[in-house]
Amino acid sequence: MPKYSKNALNCARCPGKGGDGGCPMWWESQFANGAGDVRYVKSCGFEQLPQYLIEVIKASNRPAAAIESTRNEIAEGLARIAGATAQTIAEFADRRSSESLGGPRDLEGSELHPLARSQRPA
Repeated sequence: MPKYSKNALNCARCPGKGGDGGCPMWWESQFANGAGDVRYVKSCGFEQLPQYLIEVIKASNRPAAAIESTRNEIAEGLARIAGATAQTIAEFADRRSSESLGGPRDLEGSELHPLARSQRPA
């Protein structure tokens, strides 16, 4: 399990990387266009999510014969994203609570992204 930065999920002081010393919401993704060109994107998951949604809309506009495969492709992709995000947030929370930093209180006062605030323990 990676040891995340003390500024992980503190978007005001984003470490700008994933893995050890980084943030669990740092995603490294690849997007392909119709010509087969692949574009690699390394950025915050909160910033990449709109691009994923755009790709879902593009995929849903394919011909009717490919609707089932499109649906399966979208479902698998979103399931992988959700699973990986949930796992990294859970690992981050477990690590934070296992360290003697005062548990969830060590996050109080940090500048969390609005979507990350909903994940904050009470």
